[in-house]
Amino acid sequence: MSNADKKFGFSAGKTLALIIAIIFLAELVVMAILIKTDLMRVRSSAVFIINSALLAAIAGPPIYLLILVPLQRMAGVLSIEGARQASEDSQFDELTQVLSRRAVTVDLLESIAQSERYSNTLSVAMVDVDQLQKINAEHGSDAGDEVLKNVAAALIEALRLPDRVGRYHDEEFLVILPQTSVADAENISERIRESISLISVDSKAGPFSATVSIGITEFIQGDDLGGILSRVESAVAKAKSEGSNLVKTA
Repeated sequence: MSNADKKFGFSAGKTLALIIAIIFLAELVVMAILIKTDLMRVRSSAVFIINSALLAAIAGPPIYLLILVPLQRMAGVLSIEGARQASEDSQFDELTQVLSRRAVTVDLLESIAQSERYSNTLSVAMVDVDQLQKINAEHGSDAGDEVLKNVAAALIEALRLPDRVGRYHDEEFLVILPQTSVADAENISERIRESISLISVDSKAGPFSATVSIGITEFIQGDDLGGILSRVESAVAKAKSEGSNLVKTA
């Protein structure tokens, strides 16, 4: 062993391992930039963790700290990013199991395109849970979640096969009703509103029931996504301003 080796505690083998480790770390950075899918995230994380373990066995504790700790941190970042992306790309809302906001918005865009092309009738409804924040405050967030699940279940029960429903905001559900006039949509919405108001939810503060306000609009030739959503949200606002637990059109 040379004087330099004695002074710094590095043998020729450890020096080589350090160089290899630096190459692997550089490769990790490049791969992290290039990663596009969750599969690649998992694959790249596993490969580099294995590589780091092999290097740790060769190089000993000093190199272990230089290699494995950064790799563990990077793997954690990739895992968090993968989970976030998976959540964004999910087709279903985790709590209610109806379509996610992204999925139901895509379905609405497709329905608009179909109606525009073939002059099909299309109605859209927005179902807003009344006073959800108050429910959470008085009965707890678990009770609020139960309300949302009950509303989603009632919507699924009431809708037909071509219809689509998704959770659009925390307390709002977007309902797509193809081949449905606004008059028929009102009838469907009234049945939904009444069925939800009859549901009893248990909580530590005692059983309670919740209501929904529903806004409806009908597709007009030339409509775009923004126009339809603006009208249906205005209809919901109208229902709430007139006392809630109502169905209104715009």
